[in-house]
Amino acid sequence: MSMPMVVVSGAMRLDLPGEDDSAITLALPGDLLGVEVLLGQLPRSRGVALVATEVALLGPVPQDQWLALLGRQLLSARQRQMHLARLRHGAAADRVETLLGLLEGVQLPRLTDIAALTDLAPETVSRHLSGRRRALQDLPSGQVPGRVAVSPPSAACRGASGRAPATRTAP
Repeated sequence: MSMPMVVVSGAMRLDLPGEDDSAITLALPGDLLGVEVLLGQLPRSRGVALVATEVALLGPVPQDQWLALLGRQLLSARQRQMHLARLRHGAAADRVETLLGLLEGVQLPRLTDIAALTDLAPETVSRHLSGRRRALQDLPSGQVPGRVAVSPPSAACRGASGRAPATRTAP
């Protein structure tokens, strides 16, 4: 990298270059990558996309905005440290659920990435995810996990008969 970048969407794990699969931290939307180049240093980590991820060159930043930008990055880095601590300590199920909460709204990362970020064996992660899938399948019909808002059908959704399709509302 010759210029800092910002994570636009998705998620990346940041690893030490040339090291094993131990992740240093997580980069989420809004996080800066490669800030070291501003100080004439080489980047100290390599990014691995956990899911489909978009990054963009930061580009020129007006002088009066640098302090705010770097301040937000400092706060973000502190928050990532707290997240990483929660991902590395405690019950295995809690670690995996914490990571899935951080990645809410994106596809599931590879099993090996989840294991590396949570410092768990891939088999442990696999057991937890399998149990989670079974629990979701065992929900009585009509129950919808999480928060789901169902809107009334629009005119565009009406069938050729002009009637709205049958709908079910979430609890």
